[in-house]
Amino acid sequence: MLATELLPRGKLGHFLGLFEDYLTKTRGTKNNPAHKSLVESISHVRRASDGSGGA
Repeated sequence: MLATELLPRGKLGHFLGLFEDYLTKTRGTKNNPAHKSLVESISHVRRASDGSGGA
């Protein structure tokens, strides 16, 4: 499955924070990493073109 997500300007820090939480925090009685289902469902992240021709 493939999904494309648009992160609004200024929200990249929040998105990256989810990954940092995954690496540093645990939740629940099983001490699973925070945001486990989200992070483990993502296999590839890349910067998409905005169509403007710039990088």
